[in-house]
Amino acid sequence: MLWGSAGVGWAGSPAGTFERLPGSNTVNMLDGASMPLRNGSRNSAVAGRYIFNVRGGVVQPAGPTFNCALLVSVVGQWGVTGGRCGDFVSTATAALYESAMFNGPPPVGGGYVYDVQFVSNRPRQPTAATSIFVAGSPLPLRQTYQHWDQAIAFNVANGKYSIFRYNGTAKPVPLQAWVVPVGVTLAAAPASNRLRVETQAGNLVFSINGVVVRTLPNTFGVNQFGTGFVRSLSSVGDLVTDDWMEILDVTLTGAPPEVSRTPAQVSSAQQQANDAANASRAYQDPMFAPKR
Repeated sequence: MLWGSAGVGWAGSPAGTFERLPGSNTVNMLDGASMPLRNGSRNSAVAGRYIFNVRGGVVQPAGPTFNCALLVSVVGQWGVTGGRCGDFVSTATAALYESAMFNGPPPVGGGYVYDVQFVSNRPRQPTAATSIFVAGSPLPLRQTYQHWDQAIAFNVANGKYSIFRYNGTAKPVPLQAWVVPVGVTLAAAPASNRLRVETQAGNLVFSINGVVVRTLPNTFGVNQFGTGFVRSLSSVGDLVTDDWMEILDVTLTGAPPEVSRTPAQVSSAQQQANDAANASRAYQDPMFAPKR
C-alpha cells in the first residue's frame, strides 16, 4: 500500500499484513494537500470517505459506467446512490412496480436492440419480478398495475422468466407464463444478468445472458423502453438485507440489417418448457413468480 492511498481487501497471513484487491488502490497524495486521504474521497461527496464496489472479487469502476440520467423515474426512487445507479430505496407497503423510463435517443428505422445489464438483490422477496420493458404508449400508468399502457414486460424472478403485456387498466395478459430458462442460469447478486429484447424478421426476440428463450410476432408499437422492480416491503436501510436493483449498463440501438444476422432460434428444450408452462392452468401473476 502506498502512503497517501486508500484500498480495499482482507487481512492476510501472517498477522499484520493486508491483501489488496487488484484495482482498488486510490492515490490521493498527488493533490499536494498535507492530509490527502482526509481531503479526498471515492464514490462519495463526503471528504475522507472511500467507498469501493466489489463484485465477484473485482473492484468496479467508480460511479456508473453509463449515464444514469438516461433513466427517468416513473414510479419509485431511481438514480445514483453511493456511486451506483439504480433503485435502492423504497417506501412500498403494498405490491408496487417501481419503474424508470429510458430517455436516450430513439432507435432509427423502427427496429431496435434494447439491452440491460443489472444486479438484482432479492433476500427479502425472491419471487418479486425484475423487468425490462419495450413498446407501450407514451403515457405511464401510475395506478392499478403501475405500468405503461400496452407495455411488454420481460420479467425474471426466482430462477424463472415470463413475458406480460399490460393492457390499460385491465388485467395484464401473459404472453409467456413463468418458466425456468433452459441452458442458461439467472445469477444471484452480486453477479449480474443481461436481458435483451430485439426485433428480427418480424419478431421480438427475448434473450437472457445471451441465450434466446422466446420469440413472439412483433405486432406491438415502439414508444417506450424502461426498467422495473417489484416491491411490497419498504427498505430498512441495509443493502445486505434490503431488496435493490443496480443498473450496470443500458443500450438502445437500431437493429442491424437482417441480411447480416443469423435468425434467432429457441432451443427445442426451451420451446417444450415454454409450451408446457403456457398449457398450465396455474394462476399467472405479472409481479411475482411461483415459489416452486
